[in-house]
Amino acid sequence: MNKISTFLSTLFAFFGLIAGANAQCAAGEVAVTAEVTTDTWGYELYWEITPDGDDCGVNTIASFGNPGVGCAGGGAQTAANGDPGAYDNGTVTTEDLGCMTAGVCVTIYTVDDWGDGQSAIQFYVEGIAADLINCTEAGDTTSFCPTAPASFDASAAIGPGTEYTIAPLSQVAPIGVSATIVNSGSGDITNATVTSSVTDGAGTVVYTETSAPVATIASGATADVSVAGYTPTMADTYTIEYVVSITEADGDATNDAIQTSFVVSDSTYARDNGIAEGSLGIGSGDPGQLGQSFNVSALDTMTSVSMQISNASGDMTGQPISATIYDTDPVTGAPVNVLATTEMVMVDATPDSMYTCVITNGLELAPGTYAVVANETDINITLATSTSIFTAGATWVIFGTNDWANSEDYGFSVAYL
Repeated sequence: MNKISTFLSTLFAFFGLIAGANAQCAAGEVAVTAEVTTDTWGYELYWEITPDGDDCGVNTIASFGNPGVGCAGGGAQTAANGDPGAYDNGTVTTEDLGCMTAGVCVTIYTVDDWGDGQSAIQFYVEGIAADLINCTEAGDTTSFCPTAPASFDASAAIGPGTEYTIAPLSQVAPIGVSATIVNSGSGDITNATVTSSVTDGAGTVVYTETSAPVATIASGATADVSVAGYTPTMADTYTIEYVVSITEADGDATNDAIQTSFVVSDSTYARDNGIAEGSLGIGSGDPGQLGQSFNVSALDTMTSVSMQISNASGDMTGQPISATIYDTDPVTGAPVNVLATTEMVMVDATPDSMYTCVITNGLELAPGTYAVVANETDINITLATSTSIFTAGATWVIFGTNDWANSEDYGFSVAYL
């Protein structure tokens, strides 16, 4: 499990520099690079490439990262910072894989020494982003089939400003407002637009609008576009679809559209997608708090806080958990004054369980931003986390003599379940 206090004194500056492969490739080959972004324990990562279908360690084409972890090291917990050949912590490293035969698949094996990694490997073919592998388990197997990018290829992605997956009807803001156009082809694209459509739970399209065109987007570049969006008037599950269009003939229509869902509820606010991809705690013996902030746009009453506790190791069984609600600094967003603390509930032995902590008599909240954090005493609280939706500056942690900081300041770009 990840523990923030292991690296309390280190802050990491992340950068992204895509370097094209240096090799001059023959006909039928493509230049491939891999951009490896490590988490706070980069030395725990090992990965290798084999012919498609071969096991890790069989006919190995190339290997990277900590050789001491190797194929059998998933979850072994033997790696150490500074091991020869290991990646540095919290860095971005570009590996030049040279020329690979277009259309011929290989197998990528990723191994994490603790089995809880958050490193990622982004592959580039001819300098254009291709497959992304998230190294989240003890060992993962992925088939990678490099192909030359199309001359013109626009794809759609969820745009900035998408913070919540569930919101109460009383607090809901317009949805379907923002998308990102990605130029995944080798040539510039022109007059790129995105059409946003919102469909309600009955399958009825309740909103559609096309963004203003972007004149030119260079190869490998992106552009954010926006529309007015749809403001729901009733509780329901809505499907949002973004479809990109360009002047040129799109060489890959399979990535032109992307869908996401949004739930308008009676009373629930959430930043996650309900799928736990990891867990995060402060660490045993380090009392503190960790959680995230929420924006209240209209007067409302808060009655409870729900949180998913991993408890994979069982060390929290029988321990009390609770939450505290703070108002926040209008400039920094950091928690300031305690407004309420929930009742305590006891953690049971079932891993990945959701617990609801009640606020006695409720808490009336005026419009503003509030931080909701879990309280940790001397037992490591392992809150379930998701990386599917992440908003910078929205998560908060404090422990020991440290001031309030965002979770990403410690290398974790996550939302808490």
